[in-house]
Amino acid sequence: KSRDQGLGAEEQRSPAGDSEPGIGDLVPDVAVGLKGRRRALGTLVFEGMRIEAGGEADVLARAEELGRQLSAAIENTQLLEQVLQSRRELENTFNSLADLVVVCDHHLQIVHANQAFADRVNVARGAVVLRPLHEFVGPPLIDWLAQLTLEPGGGAVTRELSDPPLGGGVAMPLTPL
Repeated sequence: KSRDQGLGAEEQRSPAGDSEPGIGDLVPDVAVGLKGRRRALGTLVFEGMRIEAGGEADVLARAEELGRQLSAAIENTQLLEQVLQSRRELENTFNSLADLVVVCDHHLQIVHANQAFADRVNVARGAVVLRPLHEFVGPPLIDWLAQLTLEPGGGAVTRELSDPPLGGGVAMPLTPL
């Protein structure tokens, strides 16, 4: 029987064609299915392996374990790619908002700002991050924010105020994260 006859998983005899193979003369092909949680990922094929008599079960167990690990690595890579794509889409959406959006930590340090905010304060978006909010807004807004004690997951609080650095009157909704 030969590989050309479509019997890839069958054992092949040594090239000499001996009717009785000796130790190490078996040259089987081993195919391992790569299975994901939701779909098949492919097949890992080991060709021309020489397996000592009695070692078949160990080789198959190792090949199956390698297949499981490779499947997990492939799936993790695909999931990471999807997460990164979602992050890019969220970033694009965030930056397409015409409203000024700025995210601060508990110390009023800017951790994220959209392009509209950066344009309004006339600073590159990357240069806004990790700077104190008080560098970009007036004292009335900073005083109001300092007085608030918000619980994570709580509702939004809105206040209208005049803030000359932001160009006049603004309605400022504040949502704790």
